[in-house]
Amino acid sequence: MGEVLTLVHTAIAIAAVIGLIVWLRLSPVVALVIGALYLGLATGLGFAQTVQTIGTGFGDLMAEIGLPIGFGVILGSLLAAAGGIQKIAFAALRVVRRERSPYALGATSLVVSTPVFYDVAFVVLAPLAQRLSLRTGVTIAAMGAAMALGLGAANVFIPPTPGPLAVAALLGVPIGTMFLYSVVVAVPTAMLALFVYNKLLDRGFWNPDKDEEEFKELRREAVEETDEKDLPSLFDSLFPILLPILLILVGTFAAALGVESGFLTFLGNRITALLLGLLAAYWLAYRKLSRERLDGAVEEGLRASGLILLITGAGGALGAMLSEAGTGDALSGFFTGSTFAPVLLVWLVAALLRIAQGSGTVAIITAAGLIAPAVDSLDTSAPVLALAAFAGALFGGHVNDSGFWVSTKLLGLSTRGGFKIYTVPQSIAAVIALPIVLLLGLVA
Repeated sequence: MGEVLTLVHTAIAIAAVIGLIVWLRLSPVVALVIGALYLGLATGLGFAQTVQTIGTGFGDLMAEIGLPIGFGVILGSLLAAAGGIQKIAFAALRVVRRERSPYALGATSLVVSTPVFYDVAFVVLAPLAQRLSLRTGVTIAAMGAAMALGLGAANVFIPPTPGPLAVAALLGVPIGTMFLYSVVVAVPTAMLALFVYNKLLDRGFWNPDKDEEEFKELRREAVEETDEKDLPSLFDSLFPILLPILLILVGTFAAALGVESGFLTFLGNRITALLLGLLAAYWLAYRKLSRERLDGAVEEGLRASGLILLITGAGGALGAMLSEAGTGDALSGFFTGSTFAPVLLVWLVAALLRIAQGSGTVAIITAAGLIAPAVDSLDTSAPVLALAAFAGALFGGHVNDSGFWVSTKLLGLSTRGGFKIYTVPQSIAAVIALPIVLLLGLVA
């Protein structure tokens, strides 16, 4: 009976978080802490231990990922300001036929959104997508969906974006291992979802008269002014992104092979790796930007990272409370011996949270935090449970999500068109990712 009561209070806490965000319009940071407070007090932890657990959960997660997230966000801001994202896109689009340009744009989006927030990357790539659509005759729906899928999949699946980075810490998964698992799922998910979506377009899913408002006029001057010769080289553009990833992977492989090297461990640490990537982005921006623009890019990165760090830390506080309250023991009693049930639960919770409150990061951290206390007692591996949260967080983004409006308005689409290029393709991707994750659960 005690375990059932714990699960009831857990369900109430998560429902309260959703309700406070959706109906009372509270910040996710405040809502997550209130949910943690309720759970601690309702399960009998007492006032002192409840508050202490919230502070410990917040602090422990920040110690793991605070600096890496901050470094990653500033890196992305500098890369976007210096033109590195545009350069990568131009390079990818040169190697495919015109009719395949959405797939090249989707692949580019996957790469550039690893260190760059969805909104920032979309703002940078939108003029390029418009120009491609106008010049190739490929519908803007295909271009918009390609970006929504590539950027969306990278943001919910691939560290060092904040959600995956936080979940890797919550579930105790080495960051390099999490990266490899995530790429294995994210890349085929995005490409398969784009293939399915293009089949919908072939069947008349898109109606330009109703779905496009001002596409042909919107930002046309910006589209026409883009000049590749003013952009940095491809090597300079890719180096800040690839350097930290490669260093982390080297550290992961060295540990897996039993190589004891303090230097490799140092370089492969997420803090060191992302700091070096950030310094590479600084060097690129220093050579391409005025001092004023460089400082502005850094300030923008600092502003964005502050909010995401608070949300992430508050999610860590709720996760710590779930562990302290005994939610893990209660869940493990229900799911011991099952591989699929925990994956389906985490996917469903993340999907419902994404639909309800819009933020993929909040959905990922809350869903993973729910299952984190039970990880050691389940038959499903921690990376697979993390992937289930990532996949679910792709489902159902709509008008309560800033990414929806950025995607809709920058491409000159109606609200109806926004649903078609943002909500529909990402939901298709979430459904496609689920069986992939379930299959991994059988072998991982």
